[in-house]
This record gives sequence, C-alpha cells and structure tokens, in this order.
Amino acid sequence: MGAAALAGSEPPAQSLRQLRWVAAAMLLGGILMTPRLFFTEAQARSSQAPVTIPVAPQVVLVPEVSLPRESPEGLGKVWLVEKQGTQEIYSNGLRIETEASMENVRREPAAFDRKTLKREEAGITGIVFHTTESHIAPFDPGNNGELKSAGRYLLDYVRRERCYNYLIDRFGRVHRVVREEDVAWHSGDSAWGDDKRLYVNLNHGFLGVAFETRTEQGNTAPASVTSAQVHAARVLTGMLRAKYGIDGLNCVTHAQVSLNTAYFLIGLHTDWAANFPYAEIGLPDNYGRIYASITDFGFSYDDSFVRATGTRMLTGLSLSEDRLRRDAASKGMSLEAHRAKLRQLYRTTIAGLAASGQDAESKTKENRQ
Repeated sequence: MGAAALAGSEPPAQSLRQLRWVAAAMLLGGILMTPRLFFTEAQARSSQAPVTIPVAPQVVLVPEVSLPRESPEGLGKVWLVEKQGTQEIYSNGLRIETEASMENVRREPAAFDRKTLKREEAGITGIVFHTTESHIAPFDPGNNGELKSAGRYLLDYVRRERCYNYLIDRFGRVHRVVREEDVAWHSGDSAWGDDKRLYVNLNHGFLGVAFETRTEQGNTAPASVTSAQVHAARVLTGMLRAKYGIDGLNCVTHAQVSLNTAYFLIGLHTDWAANFPYAEIGLPDNYGRIYASITDFGFSYDDSFVRATGTRMLTGLSLSEDRLRRDAASKGMSLEAHRAKLRQLYRTTIAGLAASGQDAESKTKENRQ
C-alpha cells in the first residue's frame, strides 16, 4: 500500500500495538545507552579511590617495540621569512598571529635522567596538545559572525589566564598567546618520559598548543576540528620541532600526561584521550607508548579514564602495567610494594621542585581550570 493511502486511513489495532512496542523498545534502549553517550570529563576528574582495571579481552599484549618516528633533523630547516605587522611568516607556510602575545614567568624545565634520576639541564623538550572545551558553533558560512565572536572571546580568555603558548582557532589561524620562552599554565601536575629522560611539571619544559574544539567520544578526531586546524597544527608542530629539536615521542596530549596526585591516578583531564590526529599532523601515534607515570612513578588508572573517549590508549596502558609487574618481579617485590616505592619517589621529586619554588603558581593556575 502506498504512503498516500496510509496517510488517509487509520492504522488497525494490531499496528498500534506494534508501534507501542517499538516505541517502548527505543525508550528502553535510550535509557541503557545514556551513561555511555553522556559520559563527561567531569566524571573522569571526580575524586574516587584507585581501581585497577583488567586488560580488555580484545587487547593483546605485544612486545614493546621502538615506534617509528621522524627525527627533528629529518624535518629540514624551517625559518622565519618575514614579519608583517602582527604576523610572522615561516618557510613551511606557517603564519602566526602575534597581536595577543604576552610575557609570563620564565621557564625552569625539570628533566631527570631515567636511570640515575639526576636532574639535568634542559630547554623546551616537548609539546602538549589540548582542547579548549569552549563554545563550538556549527562550522558553516551562516554562522560566520558567531564563529568569529566565539573565537575572539576565547582568545581574550586564554590570554587573560595565560593558558597556552599557542591557540589554533576554527579557521586555522595560529595565535601566539604566551611567548615560547615563558611558562603557560596548561599542564599542572603532569609527567612524561622518553627513552632517556623523565619530565614532570610540563608547564616548564613543554609548549602548550590548544585546538578550539571540545572533547568527544570515539577514536577519530572530533567533527568540530576543521581541516584548516589540522593543517595549521602540522606546520606549527614542524616549526617548533625544527626550532627546538623536539623528538616526536615528546609530542603528546593533555590526557596522556595529566595526573590526579590525590589518588595517584592518571587522566585528571581527558582532552585528546584517544582521538588526537597524530598521523595527520606528522607525528608517531604515542597512544601505544609506555607511560612513565605508571612505570616510573607508580600511578594507576580507573574505569572512568578508560571510557573517557575511546580505546586507542589501551595498548599503551596495558604495556605499562605489564612492564610494572615485570619490574616488581625482577626486584623480588610484590606489585603493591613496588608501586608504593615508586609513588614515594614521585613525592620526593615534586617536593624538591616545590622547595625551589618552581611549581607553586603553576599548579594553582592550571588545576583550577
């Protein structure tokens, strides 16, 4: 029977019963799906006791391998071509808007030899990528006024709070906020490690780069991230890596380095927890790396963090827990005793930095955002 005929007649009682059953099933399905669909970063930040999450059945532990990466030397030279008013133009096509650039506290990077834990002199050694979690209007010509207004408000806010070194807006414009040689309050309590060094308090040793976007679930970049932003991030990252000799392994996301020190959990913040476009920006996929916060400082993670956005971090988390267990066994210690020793090492390391006055304002600024 055609649609026109159905529109002009009343459905029989049996059809009505079927419709009611379908509606009830859809409602029940929506209720069951709601916790997953509306899981928010606020839950991942909640104060809760540590929970050890077993490795998901679909995750297979594989031997740790050296991930392919492009060395800073292989990037080629990138240089400043010219300055035009409040804009800098670079040889790789990067354009930086400098009108909002400002000074802040000078850097005091904290890097430690991974074997001896001796503090070493270090400059800028990495990049932390963020999302702004700000208002995001549909990216459409009809919303041009709203898009520009939201971008201006956001730039004013991050400048006032000195949140990042760089902000990439929806149109792909790169704004320098806090100048590179100064600290931006972007990572607070944080840790990362490469093949040779451990890094804590990444505000001082890592640059903060933020995308104007919001966290979304899934393993691919949020729909609100524009192709212009991805291109801008690629050329900005290329310039910064070439300028400071930054290893691709030290280009990471906020979720990967953020720490909840009250409960020794990783992932106080969950932006870019599983869906950062590493490949598109010309970086190795660092989600599969060993996490120094777990293996060297004894942190753990909970189910809220695992479910925060997607599953790409599960391999790295599983490898890190496996390494921690093997290290404990090699020392003849229980896992609990080994983890407790590493946590005390973290406390001692941070206490030493606090005594020097390095992190007091940094921690206060970032952790209240």
